[in-house]
Amino acid sequence: MPNFTLLDNQQKIIYLLSCEDNQIFYFPVQNLLTESKVLLQFTMPLTKVHAFKIKKNFTSIIANLKIDDIVDHMINEDVFDYDDMEKINSKVTQKDKNREFVTILIKSKPKGYEEFIKCLRESGVYGDIADQIEQTVVEVVENETLESWIGNRMPSGMENQYLKDIDLLCFSKAITPAHLQIVGTCLGFSKVDVEHIEYKHLRAPEAACHDLLVKWRNKHGHSATVAKLMDIFFLAHQNTPESIHDEKIWDALEKFK
Repeated sequence: MPNFTLLDNQQKIIYLLSCEDNQIFYFPVQNLLTESKVLLQFTMPLTKVHAFKIKKNFTSIIANLKIDDIVDHMINEDVFDYDDMEKINSKVTQKDKNREFVTILIKSKPKGYEEFIKCLRESGVYGDIADQIEQTVVEVVENETLESWIGNRMPSGMENQYLKDIDLLCFSKAITPAHLQIVGTCLGFSKVDVEHIEYKHLRAPEAACHDLLVKWRNKHGHSATVAKLMDIFFLAHQNTPESIHDEKIWDALEKFK
């Protein structure tokens, strides 16, 4: 484990997001939150390749599965927990249950993909869906960089533009509310900070996304620029691609032209 006193804030976040499942670290957070010690616990999601295969077959999974037995299997194999089961069962229709299942699966553990495929094959009913997922051609960008991700979408001369409320409203639409914790961590907020924002906007998750960005801008003042926000969005994109809607970011950048 590296000496955290020698790392800058972004390096700390990147290191923590790259650690093995369920590793827990205590370290003094400087400039991210306060001088007190903060507990950060990360459970790594599916690999990008496996997440890509699941998302490419999202429609088939949503339309065809009855996931009750699959959920039981995932709990038995310690991929899901009982809170996950409650979230799924709280949905009314089968399709909504399936959507929640896929959302949780993608955020689960690396072995979640193998256990899901195994369960599909052992069901005697969903083997064709397992084959379809496994045979999906993966289009992965190797060694993706911030520059290759943004391309030529950054308006010339706007990199150091101060972000006004209306700008943040546009960019907030790029955040997936279900992954607010991931984005909040990349912005330098604690789990408790993000939970307070989520609770404040319990019935309006989109407003929580906007509030998170406003608090980040207010905290950092004129250093909270377009370029800095792109750095943070890219960090979230690399860790959990589904936490950020790329096309919404491009829409927001277009408004600066």
